[in-house]
Amino acid sequence: VQKIEPALEVSEGQWREWRDELLSNPTKPRTSNGGSTYVIKIADPQIGKKGTFEAIANWQRGVTGHVDRIKRLIRGGFAITDVLVAFMGDEHEGVANNYGNQSYTVEMNFSTQLEVDFDLRMWTIKYVRDEIDNVNVKVSSVISNHGEFTRNGSKEPVTSKGDNSSTMITRMCQRAFEVPGYNIEWFIANGEPSVVIELSGVHVY
Repeated sequence: VQKIEPALEVSEGQWREWRDELLSNPTKPRTSNGGSTYVIKIADPQIGKKGTFEAIANWQRGVTGHVDRIKRLIRGGFAITDVLVAFMGDEHEGVANNYGNQSYTVEMNFSTQLEVDFDLRMWTIKYVRDEIDNVNVKVSSVISNHGEFTRNGSKEPVTSKGDNSSTMITRMCQRAFEVPGYNIEWFIANGEPSVVIELSGVHVY
């Protein structure tokens, strides 16, 4: 095996220059007098690939752990007024065209992956909403490459990047929560892999 191009190597002098620059100009944390936002990130569980049972358990354990921590922080005097549940992509695995042997390594068909993903997101949002008193719940969602379910053997989806199962499932959750008593704010990307949200006075990407 021979590399086509040599790897980029950063000299020690360049690294030290970057490091000195970072240390001499630290970013000051932004604060808000109106309380703070706690962010729960659901990132890359890829439900449906090998280890599905463990992935589901990790998802639920992570969420319950965050909720317990939020309760402890509030009891300790932290003014947490908002909680953002951020679905950051690749929540399910897909079955083809992300890599060569994908179809031979999945444990669930695509329909089941979507159903389990939907159930987990619904459970997550409801658990956060019901378990924590007196906070505003927000939900964000972005597209992901494993969510390109119209991809057909190429790097681009057949239709558009916005035709994405990652954000589609969040929109389904949004419809399900359109009932009295669940005042949830939604930030769902269309064809972009990101959203910009204002959290406690700070714009977050």
